[in-house]
Amino acid sequence: MNKKVLRKVYLEKRKTLTASEHQKRSESVCTSALSLLKEYSVKNIHLFLPILHQREVDTLPILNFLIKNPLFQPIVSATNFKTKEMNHFLVDDFTKFEQDRFGIPTPINAKQVSVEDIDVVLCPLISFDRLGNRIGYGGGYYDRFLRECRGDIKIIGLALTPPLDLIPFTESHDYQMHACINHDQVFKFNA
Repeated sequence: MNKKVLRKVYLEKRKTLTASEHQKRSESVCTSALSLLKEYSVKNIHLFLPILHQREVDTLPILNFLIKNPLFQPIVSATNFKTKEMNHFLVDDFTKFEQDRFGIPTPINAKQVSVEDIDVVLCPLISFDRLGNRIGYGGGYYDRFLRECRGDIKIIGLALTPPLDLIPFTESHDYQMHACINHDQVFKFNA
């Protein structure tokens, strides 16, 4: 089995979650993520906004909390699919969003920021292992984005599934996470 097959299998498993189970798991992940962010004592937090038809973690409660809390500054991305680059934007109460072609909420009236300003990245993923490796969607967007970030950035995955024991298909360009949060616990790694 290769990474492409694992990606497909675990994405299909995630899509079998009922609406109520998805909501329950998402709420648990969000609660744990906010606790971990407070532990890290960071300000500028990059988070993904969910592709709900893919049953990603619904991160909107995290976004709403960060917007209302002056200790934090939420940052979200807009993806340029032609250049395969992500641009990053500060979000506040006045930010308006529209969905891109993949159903990702994208800011349309926000101030762009540099990746150098980001302290923590909350990463989407399909699956992860007990060593801190992740399987994303396969486009390499987050790998390219993380390569541009500061060396001291914290990478936290958000998952709705249990960890695999090992993803044997990691590559040199894959970034290891510092932590991954699923609906059951917070996993910390030596990234």
